[in-house]
Amino acid sequence: MSPATPPSLLPLLILLLLLPSTPSAGEDLATVVYSTCSGEKYNSNSPYKLNLDSLLSSLSAAAGFSLYSKFVSAGSPSATPISGLFQCTGDLSIPDCSSCVRDAVLRVPSLCSSATAASLQLRGCFLRYGKDAFFGLPDTNLRYKTCSTGGNSGGGDFLAAREDAFAAVSVAPVTGSSYRAATAGPVQAGAQCTGDLSLRDCDGCVGAAASQVKHSCGGAASGEAYLGTCYIWYSGGGAVPYSPGRGKQESGSSGYDNNDESAKTVAIMVGIIAIIAFIAICLFYYRRKFKSIGKK
Repeated sequence: MSPATPPSLLPLLILLLLLPSTPSAGEDLATVVYSTCSGEKYNSNSPYKLNLDSLLSSLSAAAGFSLYSKFVSAGSPSATPISGLFQCTGDLSIPDCSSCVRDAVLRVPSLCSSATAASLQLRGCFLRYGKDAFFGLPDTNLRYKTCSTGGNSGGGDFLAAREDAFAAVSVAPVTGSSYRAATAGPVQAGAQCTGDLSLRDCDGCVGAAASQVKHSCGGAASGEAYLGTCYIWYSGGGAVPYSPGRGKQESGSSGYDNNDESAKTVAIMVGIIAIIAFIAICLFYYRRKFKSIGKK
C-alpha cells in the first residue's frame, strides 16, 4: 500500500513569508515624523500628571467621532489647566484617525517623558498639549522637512505646475476645511492646518510652508515641510514625498528613527527564518511519518 500524498504546503509557506514583511496601512500612519518636548518637567505623582492623563483620555475618545478636536482640562482646583488638541489628515476615515490618535497618546509619554508640553506628528495625525493657551495662534516655525534626492523630467514646466498646485492649496476651499488638495499637470499637492486656526492664518501658514519647500527642494520630484501648525507636500511623476529615515530635522525635534527601522527589519528577518525553520522541521517529521506508514 502506497502512502497517501501529503497536501502541498507551498501556498502556506508563501503566505507566511509575505505576512511579516508587508507593512499595514496602520503602521505607515503611525510612523513618527517629528516630536518636540518642553524642557520643563512635571512630577509623576503631581496633579498635573493626573490632569494630563484626563486630557489625553478625552482626546483619544473624541477621535472616535471626529478628525479634529480640542479640550482644556481644568482638573482639580490645585491643578494647572492644560490645553490639548489632535488633528488627523483630512482624507482619513474615522477608524484610522482613532487608531492613529491612540498610537500618538501611547507614544508621547516615552518620546517626551514628563514634559509639561509636547507636540507629536505621526504620518496620519498630530497631537499637541501644553499649559500655555495656544489655541488659535499660528506657529510657522519649521519642525521638519524632506526632499526626494531625484530631480524631475519636466524642468520649467514641472516647477510651473508645482507653483500652480501650491497656489491652489494656499487658499481655503469653499467648504472652509483646513485640508486642501490640488493637482496641476503632473504635480499633486496637499496641505492642512490644525483646526483651531482661522482661515486667514491657515492660508498664511500654508504659504510659509510652501516657501520652505521651494527654497529647500529646488527641482526635486517631491518634498514636504511641517511647520508648527500646518504642513504641505507635493509629488510629481509618481515620486514619494517622503522616505523613512531621510530628510532634514530641525533643532529641537526628533523625527523618524533609523535605529527603530533597523530593529524592525531585523525582527522581520528573524521571524522569517524562524518560520522557515519551523516548516522545515514539520516537513521532516511529516515525511518520516508517511514513510513509516508506507513500510507497514
